[in-house]
Parts: sequence; structure tokens; C-alpha cells
Amino acid sequence: MGCWCGSEARIDCTQMFGRKKCDPSSDKFQLCAPAGSECSPTADKDRCDGDTLVHCDDGFTARSDCTALGFKRCAPLKVGVMELGAICE
Repeated sequence: MGCWCGSEARIDCTQMFGRKKCDPSSDKFQLCAPAGSECSPTADKDRCDGDTLVHCDDGFTARSDCTALGFKRCAPLKVGVMELGAICE
């Protein structure tokens, strides 16, 4: 349950897109949090394992085969010299 603009709303986090859980300690705009604890969607960078993109999906480590999805490969995602993570390209 959360408050917003003076109104009260009930939200079932398990019915939200992805795998979510209720986080009553969060701010009023982020009541639903990632359900897993294997990784952090905000702190852990996506990376390549060969042609497989390894990424954090709602707190669970997930693997996506870039070539099976129709891409050529998995590659580092860079802006200038700064590496931000990885991407299927």
C-alpha cells in the first residue's frame, strides 16, 4: 500500500511485469522491488560470455544467446573509452 498525491492505492507487486516483491522500506514511488538477490539491476553491468549476454533480470542472473536471438554477437557497450556494459549487436 502506498500514498500518492493524497490518495491511497493498493498494489500487488507479484502481479507487476517481471518478478517483483513488495518493498515497504522504499520511497513511495518504488514500492515494488526486484524479487531476486543474485545481482543488482542498477549496480551490476551486463557482460558477455562469448556470444551470450549475461544480465540482471529483477535480481536474478539471466543469460541470453545473442546469435539465437538473430544478432551477430555479444559486444561491450562503450561510450568513448568508458565501458557501460554489454549489448547484442
